[in-house]
Amino acid sequence: MSTRFACAAIGCWLVGVPVAQVPTPPLPPGTGGPADERHGLDDGPTAYARLLEKVGGWQREHHDLVRRVEIGTSVQGRPLFVLRIGARDDGAPEVYVGAAIHGGEGSELDAIAMVDELLERATEPTVARLLAGRVLWVQPVVNPDGLVARQRKNANGVDLNRNFAARWQPGRGPESRDHPGSAPFSEPETRALREFLEPRLHLRAYLDLHRSVDALIPAQRGPDGVVDDVVASAGAALNAATGNYSRVNEGRLLHFPTMHGLSVDWVWAELGVVAFTMETAWRGATAAAHDPRWPALLHLLERAADQTPGRNEVAALHYPVLVTEDTRRDEGELARLTRPGTVLFADDFESDASLASYFEVGGQREGRVRIVHDPALVHGGTGALQLTSTDSGGRSCGSSAVLWLGDEGHDCVHLRCWMRYADDYDQGNLHHTGGSLAGVAGTDKWAGMGTAGLRPAGDDHFSTRVEGWRDWQRLPAPGALHCYTYWMDMRRDRDGHYWGNLLGPAAAEAFVPARGAWHCVEQRVAVNAPDRADGELAVWIDGHLYLHYRGFRWRSSEAVHIKRATLMVYVHEARRDNRVCYDDLVVSTGYIGTGAGAGERVK
Repeated sequence: MSTRFACAAIGCWLVGVPVAQVPTPPLPPGTGGPADERHGLDDGPTAYARLLEKVGGWQREHHDLVRRVEIGTSVQGRPLFVLRIGARDDGAPEVYVGAAIHGGEGSELDAIAMVDELLERATEPTVARLLAGRVLWVQPVVNPDGLVARQRKNANGVDLNRNFAARWQPGRGPESRDHPGSAPFSEPETRALREFLEPRLHLRAYLDLHRSVDALIPAQRGPDGVVDDVVASAGAALNAATGNYSRVNEGRLLHFPTMHGLSVDWVWAELGVVAFTMETAWRGATAAAHDPRWPALLHLLERAADQTPGRNEVAALHYPVLVTEDTRRDEGELARLTRPGTVLFADDFESDASLASYFEVGGQREGRVRIVHDPALVHGGTGALQLTSTDSGGRSCGSSAVLWLGDEGHDCVHLRCWMRYADDYDQGNLHHTGGSLAGVAGTDKWAGMGTAGLRPAGDDHFSTRVEGWRDWQRLPAPGALHCYTYWMDMRRDRDGHYWGNLLGPAAAEAFVPARGAWHCVEQRVAVNAPDRADGELAVWIDGHLYLHYRGFRWRSSEAVHIKRATLMVYVHEARRDNRVCYDDLVVSTGYIGTGAGAGERVK
């Protein structure tokens, strides 16, 4: 892995480690049953009364920091509540910690320990800063009826941590240990949590506390229960922050693809928020020096501002899964992705005559599109395509070259180009650059254009473009490369529109290209069978696999094929001249790589 991909400016989560798939670890005595005095658990009614007493004490002693918020009632009418701790104003990054979703485990004591430590340290400079700039939501008991009865399930006999709408499956009935209920969110406790979490637009991390062995379990997504690179990366950072307390299976994160209906899986799949199950051994069996509870909470609060939240209020039912790390380790998968194909089009931009190949050259009459022959602006040969967005007094401006790949189109296309941002490229924030591929139905070459903010229906069009994103100018120009993507399962933005979703790598691998330098960018789009979610998106930068997403539903109709490719620069509020050069463009049905120039046919 190239080191220039490793220390990105977007975030501080560590690069992910392998996630092991192992059998469910054995649970200790007492889990899911009556109180076990060997592990210091009170009987249920006493434990519940002491918890409420503790919460009341926090409210009295730290009334400026702790506020109780009611979110519903349990099957037996007990209050469901969360504690809001920290920043008073909305808009700060938020972290959720929940406990005792299994009432017999005693994990409510872990939530209490975390809050006790936080409030005891409230005046320390680091903690005071975090409390001023973060919101911590703590639900010390998700399943109060189960806690009082000291049983795993709720009063309806439902395992609440199998009742979420994430790969939910019917179970064996109420007599089973993990009965998932009659339907997702059939229980008042899970519905209350869903209704609380869905509007939380600033939620950045979710931690579900359990007790068994010391293990950290990342959220999974998709029908096969894949662990996304983003979650694996964040989980590796969380594990490292706790001194690698997750000791099961040689210290690696655990993965349970056979489990269904988990809260963490729903939070990640539907809210776009990184989520983990934190299993901890009974405290009497673990040395205090290895207690992960406080370092875990401190880490999540520290890193909350770095983790990109689920920025969309309404999530799609189907969403692709980032699997780059798995792909890099799989030689067969890499070989499949890099299998050569047939060249469909190539252009080395050696003369103005090449522009006749494009059905639309936007901005040519205004002089914003040029074939340049300055050696400093050329990658190969003697010419390159220079696209310009001129100073337009704050109005939008751009230029482009749009290529039609034929009325029949293709189901798998690679677009490779070399691109160079000008030395002084600085568009401000909102812009579009790079190469894009679009799928359309029919023969209308302009289909799907002019539909910004609208979600494709699936039988009409889709598009994706590799471009920079400055994250509201927190990153240097031109920003970290990602795929700005429109497709039928995209998420809706907070303002109600469907702006292009930003599909990038794990935050720690985000790459900001240097201005004034040439970089080879290749993207692959493979459409899905209309009745399946088996489409793909992959990007290579300078020959290194940058990202790989599986599980796309690019289309719902066989009529939609990849038919259009575009090179462009477009600035929403153009207040200066900005230029991007492109060279050695190749469009192929298979992998191209860095070596094949426009004049070379890929075998």
